[in-house]
Amino acid sequence: MRTLVAALGLASAAGINAYATLLVLGLTVRFDLVPFDSDVAQFFARTWVLVVLAVLYAVEFVADKVPAVDHAWDAVHTFIRPLAGAAAAVAVVGGRSEGWVVLAAVVGGVTSLLFHGAKATGRVAVTATTAGTGNMLISLAEDALAIGGSLLALLLPVLAVVLFLVLLIWFLRIRSRRRAAAG
Repeated sequence: MRTLVAALGLASAAGINAYATLLVLGLTVRFDLVPFDSDVAQFFARTWVLVVLAVLYAVEFVADKVPAVDHAWDAVHTFIRPLAGAAAAVAVVGGRSEGWVVLAAVVGGVTSLLFHGAKATGRVAVTATTAGTGNMLISLAEDALAIGGSLLALLLPVLAVVLFLVLLIWFLRIRSRRRAAAG
């Protein structure tokens, strides 16, 4: 059960920031902070993979702070984040039966896509209401959420899923209120 909850937490975080999530996963596996020994988990712990993920995270860190660039980045990552969420989920449940791995990949990908959609649409709303001035602050909060959420998912998985579900429900309620007010 703990493993499945960790997979959901990582997939949620990957929907917000794929590279930060996979980097945290790789580092925690590399330093034996989590007991995941699947081939996929070990792949993310390799030095060259960690370096690539760190570079990609650095690029995302900068790109995500710039209005307009962040929206283009999110558009491209509509395809990347679900794959990252699926990979993170598979890394965590790897070593189990093929059915579990396939289920983890599908649920991880869908979960990441849902969180990516919430992030991307929320960012459009922030840009529209603040003329882009709020993007940097929101992006820093997203970075903290992805990194902190990934750590929680790996070290305290049940707490991570509860946190992500609360945030998703909060976001969806705000979004529905705005639609009701506009319509």
